[in-house]
Amino acid sequence: MFKTLRELTDRDARLVGGKATACARLLRAGFPVPDGVVVPADADEPAIDALGSHSWIRQSPEPAAFAVRSSGPDEDSAGHSFAGVHETMLNVRREGLAAAVRRCRASARSPQAHAYRQVRGIDDPMPEIGVLIQRMVSARAAGVAFTVNPATGADELVINSTFGLGDALVSGQVDPDEFIIDKRGSIRSRRLGTKAGARERTASLTTAQIEELGRLARQIESHGHAPQDIEWCHDGAQFWIVQARPITAVGLASVASAKVDPEWTRANLAEVLPDQMSPQALDVFGRALDGAQRRFLGRLLAPVNELGPMTKVFYGRMYMNLSQLRRVTAIAGAPAADLLRSLGHSEEVATEDERPLHPSALVRMRALPDLIRVGLADARVGHLMREHEARIANALSRLAVIDPRALPDREIARELDRWTDAIEDHLQVVFVLAGTQLREGALRKICRRVAFPYDRLVYPVLAAGARSVSTQQAVDLVGLARLARDDPRAACYLKADDGQFSQYRDALKGTPFLEAFDRFLAKYGHRGRYESDWSLPRYSEAPAPLLFAVRGHLDGATL
Repeated sequence: MFKTLRELTDRDARLVGGKATACARLLRAGFPVPDGVVVPADADEPAIDALGSHSWIRQSPEPAAFAVRSSGPDEDSAGHSFAGVHETMLNVRREGLAAAVRRCRASARSPQAHAYRQVRGIDDPMPEIGVLIQRMVSARAAGVAFTVNPATGADELVINSTFGLGDALVSGQVDPDEFIIDKRGSIRSRRLGTKAGARERTASLTTAQIEELGRLARQIESHGHAPQDIEWCHDGAQFWIVQARPITAVGLASVASAKVDPEWTRANLAEVLPDQMSPQALDVFGRALDGAQRRFLGRLLAPVNELGPMTKVFYGRMYMNLSQLRRVTAIAGAPAADLLRSLGHSEEVATEDERPLHPSALVRMRALPDLIRVGLADARVGHLMREHEARIANALSRLAVIDPRALPDREIARELDRWTDAIEDHLQVVFVLAGTQLREGALRKICRRVAFPYDRLVYPVLAAGARSVSTQQAVDLVGLARLARDDPRAACYLKADDGQFSQYRDALKGTPFLEAFDRFLAKYGHRGRYESDWSLPRYSEAPAPLLFAVRGHLDGATL
């Protein structure tokens, strides 16, 4: 009933699970994986009791110690890692193997495992799982290696390492050493973690070991045809790979497989999201913007494996794929210069960007239906905007009756998922409204022909048009400043405070200014600085920036 890793084939995957199958593939390919024996998911209790009599285990030298790891059917797949959900037991003696196997199997039926499957829509709620038993490696150092930076999406290797076994590192109990390596093998950076004892200032890996592990990780990535999350250990003589799985973070695999290196830009995004975003907001917006733009532009965009996704994260900041946007502009028959100016490109526009490119007839024909669809949406923008406002009103009405403080975490998570699922719909009209490039390009051509400055034509019209919400907020803030100037008590407090305004309610109680300020918060309190990142406080939660702005107007020119 039990097979060793060397005896496994991919036909056994359903019964032995993802972890054992992945280790067997690596072992067959010649990678240094500790051999082991696998308990399949259909093993019965008498077979588990007799596990110690298996020839592979009997041949293990005394006093042998084993690592016993769960290996579920979906575990370590491209879609699901189950990291930290299923049980792993280290340094198990031969007489304890049967109990350790039962404990690993039981972990698949734990509340944590059930919640993981439920959230990710995995159908089998109470699975039987395989268990992988491997001989323990006497590790001098251990850790994890990522062949794409999991924090930024950059195409570079990240190695986390610590002395001894890696279980404390994986569970987040230690601060590891971190080494970043480019794909050519050069070490870009080193950071030593906080370690106890005499080794506190010593790196857990030498330079030669870092380079060797980098080569090994790149080979595993090439073998797996996708970015990899690799668990490894070093026994003082060589590296051992104890686990390797595809990185499950959305979009990383598609970025790594792009046929060309796209051009990225922060233009426009830098105004809306200038700082590093919280991980949750960054994940949601990255996926939503990429999916929504692909849905809106359709075949105007190249496939992901040709030009990459529409958004990518570098060091905690989001970038747009300028190469994809250049392609859209070229198909529409406009020069890239129009696109760059529309985005607010900060660098000088190159001369060659002033001339439109001419994609092949085949590319244009394939994209023509989507080009027509986008044009029709532009013609219906008024109708689309009214529909959008009605959807937003309905959503706000539903949220208004919900008190998040009274909801369990699961319900709050469901509300976030509901909003995430709907955001692509909401963004469609945003893209229609933002698609001013063709209109702008046409106006620029007309202005050039009649020798009339484009800025002189457009800016007065924009200034005299209907105010946006942000413009109206600024106007109302100036109105507050006028009121504060005429309210001596408010003016005195605002000018004298240290800028924190922590006691403003007590200090301004009963003043006309405070009443007006509360009306302002009722209207704009849901907004905030860089408000797209919902981890940042709203004005209703932290109004100091508003009061600071009012004080700035008091110190300035006559209002």
